[in-house]
Amino acid sequence: MLQNFLKYAYLPLIGIVCLWIGLNIQGGKKAYKYVIISDGKGYYSNLPALFIYNDLNYSFLDEVEKQHFDSLSQYEFRTACDIGCTNKYFAGTSLLQLPFFIGAVIFSSVSDLPVDGYSPPFAIAILSAGIFWMVVGSYYLRKVLLHYDVSLGTATFISTVMLFGTNLFYYTIGEPAMSHVYSFALITMFTHYMLEWRTTFQDRTILYGALVLGLIVFVRPFNGIVIAAVPFLWGQPQYYRHQIIQLLRSRTFLFCCLIAILVPSLQMLLYKLSVDRFFLDSYPGESFHFLNPELFNFLFSYKKGLFVYLPILFVAVFGWIYIFRTDKFKAIAGISFLLLLIWTLSSWWNWYYGGSFGTRVIVDFLVYFAIPLALLVKNIQKKLHKTLLIGLTVLLTFFCQIQTYQYRYYLIHWSEMNKELYWKNFMKLKS
Repeated sequence: MLQNFLKYAYLPLIGIVCLWIGLNIQGGKKAYKYVIISDGKGYYSNLPALFIYNDLNYSFLDEVEKQHFDSLSQYEFRTACDIGCTNKYFAGTSLLQLPFFIGAVIFSSVSDLPVDGYSPPFAIAILSAGIFWMVVGSYYLRKVLLHYDVSLGTATFISTVMLFGTNLFYYTIGEPAMSHVYSFALITMFTHYMLEWRTTFQDRTILYGALVLGLIVFVRPFNGIVIAAVPFLWGQPQYYRHQIIQLLRSRTFLFCCLIAILVPSLQMLLYKLSVDRFFLDSYPGESFHFLNPELFNFLFSYKKGLFVYLPILFVAVFGWIYIFRTDKFKAIAGISFLLLLIWTLSSWWNWYYGGSFGTRVIVDFLVYFAIPLALLVKNIQKKLHKTLLIGLTVLLTFFCQIQTYQYRYYLIHWSEMNKELYWKNFMKLKS
């Protein structure tokens, strides 16, 4: 009975609970204004631009800002060029939000509410979209962990920890228009399909993987770096090399390339419709500084340090010890991928990624922390040690929830945190 509950009912229940929390937090007369904010406004605004205003120069935004957003939630996402403005952000996130947007359009139309793309029904639609893709990502996360012979109970526990013990929860409930929860779902799906293809070598599975990879890039181009994690997913370099060579020699590889390229190429069509050119630097003046990464700050600073605000991920690092003992190639490949990921992310000119709860860009790649954490829980033999580990994991999950609450109510500042302010408000629930 418990197995059936975990398998069929647990994740829908988590989705319902998150929706209830989200509606209580974001469903008020004024609170809805803070659902589609910051970068999320740019990711989402392709939908009203295309389907309501027919304006891919986004001039409608000026009136929308006055009507629906106060000074705290106004945000400029338009990139200007010589013949107009276009959206700074890729449109993949809005593609994944599209069914929920359509639902809001229909509801507003039959309810005689304004179909303007930013009224409360649209905010609720985007909240629902974020929760839906969180559930999808959590579903595939469990499937990934089951590939490693982790029990369903342990896989469910780890997926719950990844939700409530990291900033995935905040970016599902607090800022669901941002791209992170969608990237989390897609990257986890891609990981599953690669593991599935390693086992079955079916053309259908690798084609699904190519489609998801195309969507990953369409949502956030940088996240295509996940392709560098593929050697870790295989292990056994001889088997990996043999399977890759077979793929490269097949017609399936050409179809994979075509799919993976065509999906994000839709962005070029949007640029053409918007500013009459296929290629555009939508991030002018923003770049990576690969020779000067902010590694320490990225991982340990009080401003946004990964392990300061998400300490459960530090615990997950110890799982690599067990991976190394069983498959050195897999461990080296996995650690190399994470080092490449962290080096690159910390090389961005704005290494703390603006206003955010913790290191928000890691949300996208949580599956690569969940795997070693699950293997750590699985492989500890002594009952006392396993109990202590699970207890610590639960404790750190509650700690993250407290910090999430602090962030929402400004005890943790969205941008200007430092050592003094962190310890002054440590574990406080009131200012």
